[in-house]
Amino acid sequence: MESNRITLLCLQLLASSRRDHENLQAELNRLQAENEASKDEVKEVLQALEELAVNYDQKSQEVEDKTKEFEAISEELSQKSVSWEQKSAYLKSFIRPSFWLR
Repeated sequence: MESNRITLLCLQLLASSRRDHENLQAELNRLQAENEASKDEVKEVLQALEELAVNYDQKSQEVEDKTKEFEAISEELSQKSVSWEQKSAYLKSFIRPSFWLR
């Protein structure tokens, strides 16, 4: 009788251990699936960040190029303004106020 009871307890313990193992295996499988999904998500985020970095670099270069172009045009405008002022002053030197009063 005692032997049957021990056998029964061993079988119950074995069944309980098997259920625990199956539950742990299911949990492990779920965690592995989550891990894989997270890896894919991280890859997507890193790819998006890389694209943003490339776009930022391109836009930064465009801004730098436009800034240089603007500075060159501003310098040209400044030089032409000075030249125009000099020519205007030269031409005004030929016009006497008395000439207009006649």
